[in-house]
Amino acid sequence: MVTNLFDQRQDISPIPDPYGEGGLRVWDDYQFRRKGVRWGGPSRPPVPVVPPVILYPPLNSILPDVEGLEVEGQDLFCTEGTWNGTLPISYDYQWYRVAFVPTEAPPINTVVPLISGTTLEGYGLFCPTGTWTGAVPLFYEYQWYRTGEIISTPPSNTALPSVTGSIVVGSLLTATTGSWSGTPPLTFTRQWKSGVNYVGTGASTYTTVPEDIGNVITCEVTATNPFGAVTAISNVFGPITSAAVPPSSTVSPHITGSTVVGSLLTTTNGSWTGVPTPTFARQWKRGATNIGTGATTYTTVSEDIESSITCVVTATNAAGIVTATSNVFGPITDVIAAGETLTSDSGETLTSDSGEELTT
Repeated sequence: MVTNLFDQRQDISPIPDPYGEGGLRVWDDYQFRRKGVRWGGPSRPPVPVVPPVILYPPLNSILPDVEGLEVEGQDLFCTEGTWNGTLPISYDYQWYRVAFVPTEAPPINTVVPLISGTTLEGYGLFCPTGTWTGAVPLFYEYQWYRTGEIISTPPSNTALPSVTGSIVVGSLLTATTGSWSGTPPLTFTRQWKSGVNYVGTGASTYTTVPEDIGNVITCEVTATNPFGAVTAISNVFGPITSAAVPPSSTVSPHITGSTVVGSLLTTTNGSWTGVPTPTFARQWKRGATNIGTGATTYTTVSEDIESSITCVVTATNAAGIVTATSNVFGPITDVIAAGETLTSDSGETLTSDSGEELTT
C-alpha cells in the first residue's frame, strides 16, 4: 500500500496538491517535494518556490584609478574600480582635464582669513576660511585667540598734548590732542587753564586776554572710548606778557673756521632777548658784498682771497626787527699758516710748520 511520506517537522501541515490530484506536499528549504502518492497516477516533479528578487543599485567600494605615464602624447588607462550591486553592471567613461594638484599636496593659504565685525565688547565676530590650495578635500578648524590687550582697552596717552603760539597777550594759542592708544573709537575734549582757573571753551585754540598776563597756560585733553576716560595735561606755556618786546642782542654772532681758501666757516646767531622769542636769518658778506646763502655755514672761494668775511644776523619778532654783525674773519689766504691744519678735497690732512702755499 502506497502512503505519503512526511518529514517529521513541527511546522509542517498538509496542503492541497498543486496539480489538483489530491496528493500532499511539505515545505522543505524553499521547495515542495512529492514524498509519495496514494492514487494511481504517475509521480510529479517537485514544484520550486522562487523567493522574491531584490535589486540593488551600483555602489562603489574602490575608486577607479588612472594609470599611465604623465608625459604628453602617452595613453592613459582608467580602471573600473570595484562596485557592488545587482548584476549585470555596465560602465561608461568620461575623461576630464583638471588643474594638477598632487594627492600629497599640503594646504597652502593664498588669501588670509579676515575677521569682520565690531571691536566693541559684547558683539559677535565672524572669521571666514580664506582661500586655500592643496589636495582636496580640505577640512577647516577654528581657534580664536586674544592677542595683546586690544579688547576692552581704555584710552592711554603715549605723547602729551602740546600748546604753541606767542606769549604776548592777545595771541592765538593752539593745542594738539597728543598721541593715544586704546580701543577705538576715541573722542577728545579740551579744557584750557590760565594758572589754576579754567578759561576758554573746548576748542583746539584759545586767544589770551589781559587777565592771563603773568599766568602760564595749559590745556587738559580728555580721551574717551566705551571703556574709560583718561586726561593728559599739555606743556606749561608762558607766562603771558603784557606786550611784545623787540629783539635785543646780548652776545654778538661769531664766525669760526680756517682762513685758508676752500675752508668751511660757521657762524652762531649770538644770544638775544625779546618777546616773543625772535626768529633768525643770516647774510654772509665779503666786505660789503653779499655772498653765500642764509645758512649757518659758508665755504670760502678764490674770490674771497685777501678779503675779510662777516655774517649779519637778523632777529625778528612781533615787536620789531634787529640786526647784529659777527666778528670780522680773515683775511682769506691761499697760504697755510704755521702750525695750521687743513683737510684737502681728497680728504688728506695738511699741516704747515712754516707758511707755505696751499695746493689741494
